Amino acid sequence: MLDNRSLSRMWDYADPRVSEGRLRAARDAAAAAEEPVERDELTTQVARALGLQGEYASAEAELAAISSDVPVVQVRVLLERGRIANSSSDRAGAVRRLLEAARLAREHGLTYLLVDALHMLAIADPAYSGLWTDQGIEIAQRADEQTQVWMIALSNNRGWDFFDAGDFAMARQYFEQAEQWADRMGTRRQQQLAREALAECDAAIRAAEPARDVRDY
Repeated sequence: MLDNRSLSRMWDYADPRVSEGRLRAARDAAAAAEEPVERDELTTQVARALGLQGEYASAEAELAAISSDVPVVQVRVLLERGRIANSSSDRAGAVRRLLEAARLAREHGLTYLLVDALHMLAIADPAYSGLWTDQGIEIAQRADEQTQVWMIALSNNRGWDFFDAGDFAMARQYFEQAEQWADRMGTRRQQQLAREALAECDAAIRAAEPARDVRDY
């Protein structure tokens, strides 16, 4: 089974084409080493990279080539099909696949992937975004260190939920939480984004404060 830290190092979400090349090379290495589960997991990530480039048919073709009945592979296939459906504006199809991914991940103790599914459900099912994110936070904060990395993105996303609703005090609590987790285990980019979110929130709080009457002095 893939180590999620190692997988993260292959990814540059700002450049999915470069990521695709790394993932294909890693898949070739796994195939040469006769590691079929790792090969299939990496195939799902090749599909994800293709999807991020808008090449949905090619992404689906990669996923269709996987016939594994290993739970971790099945969950990853469902996750990527959910992402493709969401990017293709098929929210109902995305939610259906992501719910199944979450169910399977929970059933087989795949906590990292369970939180990934909840994170994606918050995107694909905006009416219940807060509910899905809160579930992800509840699981991630008590999980292993690899899964706790999700606390950065989940806390940040929940902060923006409250920010967009005009509840800047609650937003700030979540942005602070995101910053704490980013400082603990995040990348420099995540740390920077956490600080930028806090700064924007503080600016909104100041702007919302009632102006003082000069007669108060």
